[in-house]
Amino acid sequence: MDSPVAVDLPDLKAQLDQWRQSHRKRARIPDHFYKSAVSLLDRYSVAAICRETRLRPASLDLSTVNAFSLATKSGLRRRPLLARGCRL
Repeated sequence: MDSPVAVDLPDLKAQLDQWRQSHRKRARIPDHFYKSAVSLLDRYSVAAICRETRLRPASLDLSTVNAFSLATKSGLRRRPLLARGCRL
């Protein structure tokens, strides 16, 4: 039984909280929650989604997401790469 896809982060958080209250502690979270979280990546960062939903970033299937959108969302393209311990 699949629940409707969450439209926004607060909706997904509420759905996950409700699911967690009605299931045992170590139960596997259904895939539709992960798919909903990945679908929100165009509006929220991975960190924001994982913080609000308490999902691990490694558990999200990010292989279907455009790598460029993730890089710009997380700010990786805005900061120059710095080599640590390297002197010129």
